[in-house]
Amino acid sequence: MLTLRRALMIGRGGAAAAWTPASITGLQLWLESDSITGSDGDAVSTWVNQAGSVDATQATADNKPLYKVAANGLPASVRFDGSNDFLTLGSDASLNTSDTITWVILYRTSGASRQALLNQAGTVGAPYLEILIDAGARSVYIPGVQLAETHTDDGQVYELWVYRRDGAGDTHTMRTNGIARVLNRHLTNSFTANAAKEIGRRGAGDLVFAGDIVAMLQYSVALTDAQIVLVESYYLEKYGYPPLLPVAAGEFCIVHVPDRHLVDSAGWSQWITRHVDALNIQAVLMTGDMVVTDGDQGQWDAIEPYIKTMQDVVPHYLVPGNHDYDNAASRLATTLNARLGQSYYTGQAWASTMVFAEVGKSENAYWTQVIDGNNYLFMGLEFGPRQAIVDWANGVIAANPTYDVILFTHSYTYRTGARVTTGDEFNPHVLISGSDIHDGAELGAELVDTNSNIVMVLSGHDNVDPAAAVTARQQVTRGDSTIVNEIYAAYHSGDVANVRILRINPTAKTMDVFTWRVTNAYRLYDANNQFQVAYKA
Repeated sequence: MLTLRRALMIGRGGAAAAWTPASITGLQLWLESDSITGSDGDAVSTWVNQAGSVDATQATADNKPLYKVAANGLPASVRFDGSNDFLTLGSDASLNTSDTITWVILYRTSGASRQALLNQAGTVGAPYLEILIDAGARSVYIPGVQLAETHTDDGQVYELWVYRRDGAGDTHTMRTNGIARVLNRHLTNSFTANAAKEIGRRGAGDLVFAGDIVAMLQYSVALTDAQIVLVESYYLEKYGYPPLLPVAAGEFCIVHVPDRHLVDSAGWSQWITRHVDALNIQAVLMTGDMVVTDGDQGQWDAIEPYIKTMQDVVPHYLVPGNHDYDNAASRLATTLNARLGQSYYTGQAWASTMVFAEVGKSENAYWTQVIDGNNYLFMGLEFGPRQAIVDWANGVIAANPTYDVILFTHSYTYRTGARVTTGDEFNPHVLISGSDIHDGAELGAELVDTNSNIVMVLSGHDNVDPAAAVTARQQVTRGDSTIVNEIYAAYHSGDVANVRILRINPTAKTMDVFTWRVTNAYRLYDANNQFQVAYKA
């Protein structure tokens, strides 16, 4: 599996600093916000085209967008007010609009209606050039072409949009944030060539853009797939591909991957490896059920390579769900230990502090990390932990009182937000033979309630209709006034390829939880999937 980061280095022969989008022949327009010099809030009269003689300009003071300097983890940009700001690109053969063309635009919008990113000035009706976005239900349009998938956003998410057309026929592709999109309409007519264009509106007062543009590129050629990956990788390296969430200095993120059930296996792991630096991801915690059929070797063949795309890239660990065992009733985990055994983890540089609970078994482990001077202990426990494992965990945590402990296991929190207990559906006591088992309530009483440095417990497992509640949480205050956040998510196959991003600010003692749908490249904004909690009391 070739990630964008690896493609970048291979394609450039290791000389990443020397490569730019201009290294590809055919670049006609290259507007890059960091080429602008000035102070925050300066009016932009000229945005220099680094690829040619035709610049983006605005002479009228009231219509000038503003330059915004890089700040708070976000890149420099040109900001359009959504009222009357726009820039003009003059008519010139060097900016010819032909049927063989590629556009690349990195932007975000704060508007709530359809807006124009780029329009061919003075044209009415097809054939014409027009790049529109729907901010309320995210679609991107050109004449006769629209994304089939839509989503909403709050103006915080940047999108790297790529459109390629190879000739006058219906030979075009569209990508957002590195993912190919399905088009639900098709373009067969030709563009009008070589006319003046406007950035930020479609004529006076019409579809005015509100938001930030970081970069805008136009090639006179249809880039190959490999060239598109190189351009996308350029922005990965430069801006964090692109910044999906602001992560300030001193903040870091943990990714929770619940109950993949083989859904879009490639998508979530590629997404994580692409965003390790941009989101300052310090750990990826997988709470089990990566496969859906116990002991199915074909399913393991499918999932194993995708887990291993994270090898040597970011700390990650899989605790077994009931389906990850060859036989959950007997806790038989031969396949798990053969494919993701102790040697897989200990062979990675980040795992130098990793300790397993049992010789030759990888179902229970912990490791420590120092992040910005603060101590963290990540502990993963098996499904329905045995008494010996609970005792081991208690001993480890007691021996590390200065570490914030982040605990994760397959089953702990129920769909109601309370701990899994007697009578709850899919209780480990029902699925595992014998009595040496701890459900959520028992594990909470014997481990979580008695260790005040456990700051959160992450889990999945509970299988409900995806149309109903698939997330739940509660915050428990212990007798010594310390708190623990117990957070459950299990999307299974109905809400495909969702991952949880936990952005932690140790200084402010807050944790923001976001849910990113990798398959469609957007965030879920409902209160169950995006919220803030106190990280510590």
